[in-house]
Amino acid sequence: MGEKYASIDDLIQLIDNHSKIDHGLTVSDICPKDKQNYSSCEKITSTAVLSSLKNISNSEATQAYLEIIKCVRLAYVDKNTTIINRLYYAWCAVFIVRIWSAWLQSINCNELKKRASHLLSTSIGIPVPKKNFFITIPALFSLELNAHSLTYLTVLLAEQKITKEALNISLFNSQICESTFRAARSMSGPFSSVVNFSVYEFLQRVEKLAVLQNIKCSSEYKKNNIIFPTHHKQSKQNFLTHSTSTVAITITEKLIEEKVFSAYIKASQILSGCEFSILNPNDNMISFEEVNRLAFKRLSRSKCTTSKRKAVQLNNDEDENEDDDDEEEDEDEDNKQYKSKKQSNEKDIVNESDESSSIDDFDLDILPNVSSSTIRGMRIFDSIDHSQSDSFLPVEVNGRVKYMHKQTANWYFSKTKPILSSDRLKRVQQAI
Repeated sequence: MGEKYASIDDLIQLIDNHSKIDHGLTVSDICPKDKQNYSSCEKITSTAVLSSLKNISNSEATQAYLEIIKCVRLAYVDKNTTIINRLYYAWCAVFIVRIWSAWLQSINCNELKKRASHLLSTSIGIPVPKKNFFITIPALFSLELNAHSLTYLTVLLAEQKITKEALNISLFNSQICESTFRAARSMSGPFSSVVNFSVYEFLQRVEKLAVLQNIKCSSEYKKNNIIFPTHHKQSKQNFLTHSTSTVAITITEKLIEEKVFSAYIKASQILSGCEFSILNPNDNMISFEEVNRLAFKRLSRSKCTTSKRKAVQLNNDEDENEDDDDEEEDEDEDNKQYKSKKQSNEKDIVNESDESSSIDDFDLDILPNVSSSTIRGMRIFDSIDHSQSDSFLPVEVNGRVKYMHKQTANWYFSKTKPILSSDRLKRVQQAI
């Protein structure tokens, strides 16, 4: 990205050189064996991690990349985000990617290879295609399609053609679907080993889940005397109806346009640390309209969106894409050459045999390098009840004596998470 390089090494450096209380990361979070680990995605995009990364030199590109993931999470997964803020975060992620793509189009391949060699401190002898310095095409389409679909639904709401219940976006993501399926699968009897069921059996279990959920919600609002056991972390959550459309202001098309443009300003600010030449105010700074025009041109000529017949018609109608086509042909040749000469032996970033650390290597009395003035989400208190003294141990944080729960201490001195994977195939492999 510009003059900076996004790398997982920045997160590894953060884990090695900064207190775990500040960022809350483990090596398993940044090098997961399980691709379905959504909790790690939440942790690496948290405000604490992004704030701590500012202390790591030359990590601006890594911060920008994590900002894309954070915006997507807040726009489509988080339950507490209002609909107008969902629109803001969705377009913020889109504009970060669009500006990044516009910069790649403005630079030639030779200059890009020189910058990559300088940032990686290695010589790149073979030409590398531009798409290797960008996100994948499916990821790009996913960002664009979701942002446009969300905008379309918001416009329909502004025109009062749909109701606000249609904008409960958090109910349509895969996390909710997977959670419902796991709950339905867990409803088998205690002596049953059957984990699969038909569609008819699934619908029957969903009806039971609906009844249980209704009873649970009634108990949370004190409408009945039934008490469900809850985890201490879940008990701290506010069990309110999070309607994404309950906004104090009326959504209008003018408000939507203002939010989209403010997302573009925010995206430019996020990428300002990467030193993009097209964002330099002293140079030919790219405009809002130019960024969108380049994005439209890129998506229009994409081979994934048009059939062969439409692609031929599109090429006949376009008169100003000759230079772009020549550049794409060069990229295709570079890509073939790159794939033919690419070596399969790559060094692992983290040696898993070195992940485990002994508690003897740390001082249990003093926690060093803690920069946070307030500790959130951890059981570390200034004072405790005398009856809980067996569950806590005294530690010194920034010169002050605090009390840390023993489970928190176990988490603090561990670098990996000894839990089973949420992927069934991984669980079978781990059990063998």
